[in-house]
Amino acid sequence: MARARKRHAQQARNQGELRVQLVPFFPDYRDANPHLFPSVASARWHLTLYRKRYIKAGALVKVNRQLLVDPPKFETELRAIGAEDAAKAATAGA
Repeated sequence: MARARKRHAQQARNQGELRVQLVPFFPDYRDANPHLFPSVASARWHLTLYRKRYIKAGALVKVNRQLLVDPPKFETELRAIGAEDAAKAATAGA
């Protein structure tokens, strides 16, 4: 009985750690971050290029044809993509 209570308490703690704040990409996230994507077209193009990468990183989820974003993960991945693109541009120009 004590083991069952202990296991239940551990599961409750784990569930609390798994909570994530997902927001719809269109229009909520994009409208809140116009400095990242100045137009809807630029946001759509970026997602066309990198959607699989964001999904693999857990930053983007598709639910019922709606894209949901985990903002901290998305921004981390966006920075990584930007750094990689900048490094490619620097080596291509040198």
